Amino acid sequence: MQIASFRPLIPDSKKIGIPKSFFTTVKDQYIEYRDNGYFEEADKDQVIIYDITLNGKVHTGFICCIDSQEITQGNVIRHENTLKEKEVLMMKLIKDRQANIKPILLTIPNSKNIDKWVKSQRSKDTISYAYGKSELHTLTPVTNKKAIKEIINLFDKEVPRAYIADGHHRCFSIDYLLEKDPVKYSKVLVVFFPFSDLMIKPYNRIVEFDKKMSANALVKILQDFVSIKQVDRFIQSDTRKRFCVYIDSKWYSCQWDKELLKRIDGGSLDLFNHHILNDGLYRHPHTTHYIQGDTAPKQVVKTVDKLKNSAGFFFAPLTYDRLIGVLDTGRLVVPKSTYFEPRMRNGVVVQHL
Repeated sequence: MQIASFRPLIPDSKKIGIPKSFFTTVKDQYIEYRDNGYFEEADKDQVIIYDITLNGKVHTGFICCIDSQEITQGNVIRHENTLKEKEVLMMKLIKDRQANIKPILLTIPNSKNIDKWVKSQRSKDTISYAYGKSELHTLTPVTNKKAIKEIINLFDKEVPRAYIADGHHRCFSIDYLLEKDPVKYSKVLVVFFPFSDLMIKPYNRIVEFDKKMSANALVKILQDFVSIKQVDRFIQSDTRKRFCVYIDSKWYSCQWDKELLKRIDGGSLDLFNHHILNDGLYRHPHTTHYIQGDTAPKQVVKTVDKLKNSAGFFFAPLTYDRLIGVLDTGRLVVPKSTYFEPRMRNGVVVQHL
């Protein structure tokens, strides 16, 4: 994979005040912040070692640019389809800002050589921003030309492809941008995290019904696809074979029929979409709400209880082996199947265009 150094814009810690407030609002106020001197341009081209400390655990990534052809030639692998209107909207935002304010989050297999290079480039010359009490973002710029050449060569030899963890619409808006100016948009801001430094959490669901759905009625629908039993409490599944349902203040544990598991090789959400939503609930008008993986089950329960005519579905997270196995055969998983942590924050590193 062809990577390149760049000259980033970095927030001025003396001006941004409360970092969490700044990074939360920069998405909508980037141009104002930039024009008022909240960002400083680095004086040298560089790549950046990027540490995110989340609840005491350090996740190490690597910020740089990639050649846009890596995207257009299919070396950056998507795991879900994108909406064209959102791609166009993202293209407009990038054009208006004349900047990428958030790297596309890519994940790659672990590499001993890349890890060794990262360790060799550690220094005390770091920049840190606290995002709340339990999240710290630390940047270590690498400006040495020889070191940059080494990591460029390593990526060229060892990284034939990368997988999108977050930023599908930012990634594929590049097609529209290249039509406007193939030179200006030839480099794309990304951050690479190895598999070992990203966590995949589940994307759960709340299904809200137009009319009251009783627990008995839902159980009857589910029995065509799963074996189901009532349980005392929430049980987080660690396998795609099982999931949990909450409705009418009751918990149910569900196990997929073995024949259904043979038909679909993706995660439990592929089965849920195909069988429960499409086959089981098609006669019952409903709306599906997507619940990202950092939402505690008790919060989902509160929402279900408040809506009254709804049910919560809790799934196991996809494993890397299953996710990559699906993607390497050219298939996709259903939208909102994965929630990766740690999360990127807008404005921590900016690529000026």
